[in-house]
Amino acid sequence: MQDTTPPKRGVSIKERIKRTATGRKPAHSFSAASTQVTTATGSVTEAGGRFIGKTRTKSADRGNVKSVNEFIGKTTAKPAAKLAAKPAGKATTKHAAKLAAKPTGKPVPKTTAKRKHVVRHPESVISSKSQITPLTTQSEQSKTSTLKIYIPDSAASSAAKTTESTAVKSKNKTVQPKSRTARSGRNKQNQRPTPANKLTSEQTITPATFTASQLPAIRENIWSSLDIARSEPHYSPSFKALRMRKGTSLNLKSEADKAKPKTKVKALRVIPLSGLCEVGRNMTVLEYGNDMIIIDCGVSFPDDSHPGIDSIIPNMEYVFKNVHKLRGVFITHGHEDHIGALSWLMEKIDAPVYATPLPIELIRYKLEDRGIKGKDKLLRTVHDGDVIKAGCLSVEYIHVNHSIADACALAIRTPIGTVIHTGDFKIDYTPINGGVIDLPRLASIGSEGVLLLLCESTNIERAGFSPSEKVVGETFAGIFAEATGRVIVATFSSNVYRIQQIIDAAERHNRKVALIGRSMQNVFRAADSLGYIKRRADTIIDLANVDNYAPEELVIITTGSQGEPLAALTRMAFDEHRKVEINPSDTIIISATPIPGNEKPIYRVINELYKKGAKVIYSSLAHIHVSGHAYREEIKLIHELLRPKYFIPVHGEYRMLHLHAELAHEIGQPWDTIFILNNGDICQITENDAKIVGSFNAEPVLIDGKSATTLDNNVLESRKILAEEGIIVISLCVNKATQTLAAAPAIQTRGFVYQSDLSDIESETTALIHRYIKKVVNNNKPLADMLRSHQFRDQLYSLFYEKTSRRPIVLVSVLEV
Repeated sequence: MQDTTPPKRGVSIKERIKRTATGRKPAHSFSAASTQVTTATGSVTEAGGRFIGKTRTKSADRGNVKSVNEFIGKTTAKPAAKLAAKPAGKATTKHAAKLAAKPTGKPVPKTTAKRKHVVRHPESVISSKSQITPLTTQSEQSKTSTLKIYIPDSAASSAAKTTESTAVKSKNKTVQPKSRTARSGRNKQNQRPTPANKLTSEQTITPATFTASQLPAIRENIWSSLDIARSEPHYSPSFKALRMRKGTSLNLKSEADKAKPKTKVKALRVIPLSGLCEVGRNMTVLEYGNDMIIIDCGVSFPDDSHPGIDSIIPNMEYVFKNVHKLRGVFITHGHEDHIGALSWLMEKIDAPVYATPLPIELIRYKLEDRGIKGKDKLLRTVHDGDVIKAGCLSVEYIHVNHSIADACALAIRTPIGTVIHTGDFKIDYTPINGGVIDLPRLASIGSEGVLLLLCESTNIERAGFSPSEKVVGETFAGIFAEATGRVIVATFSSNVYRIQQIIDAAERHNRKVALIGRSMQNVFRAADSLGYIKRRADTIIDLANVDNYAPEELVIITTGSQGEPLAALTRMAFDEHRKVEINPSDTIIISATPIPGNEKPIYRVINELYKKGAKVIYSSLAHIHVSGHAYREEIKLIHELLRPKYFIPVHGEYRMLHLHAELAHEIGQPWDTIFILNNGDICQITENDAKIVGSFNAEPVLIDGKSATTLDNNVLESRKILAEEGIIVISLCVNKATQTLAAAPAIQTRGFVYQSDLSDIESETTALIHRYIKKVVNNNKPLADMLRSHQFRDQLYSLFYEKTSRRPIVLVSVLEV
């Protein structure tokens, strides 16, 4: 007898599909968005894209439609002779008889409750939108069934996909269901490119013609029929432990495909070595076959969790292992988080480095600072519009606006499609210099079709459009007009446009300009040599000559806008600068907003400046800074111009990447085409699909003085303890012959206890040492070895914590004489 037991409550849809694919009961037939499935057991039409309860006869008790393999082409009918033995047109089950009694073409009411994606009674539940056709005779249905799949030319088409078995000759009129219109906000002309594996016209699939290349189309058909859609993007494997993956795709493979030997697939591999789930340290590898390129190679700066570390660079082991594939390094712009680590990379490679003029000059200075000689011959200057061939890849530079000159996006053409990397950008219709972002070129590439978009996410949390840089110049003009003494402006050294506006305001009010800070002077020298700074010949003066001018005739441009401990503005605030001292008549402008995490040091500097009587103006008080990164509406515009097939958000912390993914989905990007990656992930894209195929360790490399090493938690933890708990050193001299102390214990502390408490700690420690020695001697154990043991050290730890509630680093030195 047929098993009519309803499935257990809460069984997942994935489990139901698995049961169906393996032939386990209960077996269901599937319906696409507009479907008529006819088998030897009955005919049911469906318009809602849901599971259809299958009507059965006694001859179908073993399940004629019992697997997905049958659904995709195997014969579902019994032999004609057996079927002919049955009375024509007679339904033998009670449920089939009830269905046959219904008037043709009328909806069948629900017989049982159901909830989304869970079928309570698969033998009888039919969608409320479904309609029933009269049951045809078994003799008429004895012909071999073949599956026809209709899929529209566009992957985003609102027309429904239809599956249909071969037409069965019948006098009964079949009621054709209405197709369901898919939700889509895009017109036909602006749809994303259809993947190559999609079936773009009516095709008949039989066991003889079925191939693996048709699997993705069949998967999509079946998922559409189940009315299941991915509700979130693809996540990095490193995030899997933190969340449940949804929307797992079907694993449909024919036996012939399983038996085939695995062949190496030519695919584009996108590998972010760093720069994801953080702001800074940008470095991405694109690889196709035996050709590989690198996009940017930046540095990030340490926070409180990295005491003593100078800077942090990407882990480049993957590049060094595959250096024979490397065809070039392509730089989007000259900020530290995009070029700061190049000197470490160029030490070990001989591949060319391509960049626009200003980044090239800044890279030259970096090689000189580290004493790397002979590598400047690898530098290649390019301009926006240039196209560089790199093996089977080619890279086009496209002008964008940013807070530094010569910023560009990259269009990388690969054998399977075009990849766009936006770099850092904003849309500024009134830029200070360099022209407006090349939106027409981006739109033109978008009309050709974009395979993948890598777009920055820095300001995804800020609504609207970013203000123009010109706003800052207007504010400067007003402040300079009111200032009665010196004007000191702290800003990012790389912001050439900001420096230009400060010089413009100074010349308007007949002031001379002096520059403080090595990085500030390097960037100014590079920009000035390229003609990017417009000024009078006598405007810039040397810092040594500032005493020759009255305060109201001076402007000083300095570093330190983020409260860096060694920056010039910080040293001025704490009276540590050798040449500049803050006066009550000074007006100090901090032309930057705090980078997240830098708020405390910045406000500490501001407090000190106020204490000296200076007038301080910062971003909370006036429009003296605008961001160089796009806001949400600008990011939306880039998405709409490019309309990529796949999308990976980059250049942002995790929350920024997630919000950017949500924004892309809101404007039409399917979840199944969005990937949120982590550093070290490998995203593989072929002509047919995209997926995360693996990952590797991409731990950052810490630059500590002259050494470069991967993250060493033991060293960093010891430094934190030294800073917070202090250290105590105990020196003991042991007489080998008598197994006693040859001298009194010597105890030294640093940063552990105050001088007033030191004598008590010393006496308590000495007493514990003597008790321990007595115990060891009584047990006839070697004294020196026991004093070096963890047991002795643990007793010291317990004593110090009991007396001080602190856990210092304890060093025990034992000398035998």
